[in-house]
Amino acid sequence: MIKFVFKKITNTREADFADIYTIYLQSFPDFERRNLESLVKNINSKNRFQVLAIYINSTLVGFINYWRFDTFLYIEHFAIKDEFRNREMGSESLKLFLKDSDLPVILEVEIASSDLASRRIRFYEKLGFVLLTNEYLQPPYDGISTKIPMHLMCNDFDFGKKHFELIKNVLYKEVYNFNK
Repeated sequence: MIKFVFKKITNTREADFADIYTIYLQSFPDFERRNLESLVKNINSKNRFQVLAIYINSTLVGFINYWRFDTFLYIEHFAIKDEFRNREMGSESLKLFLKDSDLPVILEVEIASSDLASRRIRFYEKLGFVLLTNEYLQPPYDGISTKIPMHLMCNDFDFGKKHFELIKNVLYKEVYNFNK
């Protein structure tokens, strides 16, 4: 069995931050990620935003960026390096993250309009997440682009269904600094 280790990245001067940032750039299109300045600000501010580097032995294999709120955790970005994909590393590391989580976990996924988006939804469903079908538009990271139709998923369906508006409002305000 593979033993994963999570290491909290507390500032951008840490050795692995550059590698994490490279994975980030390679894994997400521009409109689905923060610019470097915003990412650095969140990491260095020591607020609710956390970055966990994922290691196997001493090898960096990926990362999870997440927010800790009072009633839920929100995974903003989760990625595994290309050379470690399709080897169960993503699902096994996320299972460990979920096992250690003391709150319901929320994440965003693209609407299933492509094979890749459908596979991503199935990946999360296999890990216990349920698609919340309420209308959700992801605010733009740059504050000026158009909102992107997405879905939220939650590993606690009852919580997600009951608190959907609260979740959306918290994400808009705290994550995206977006006023409806």
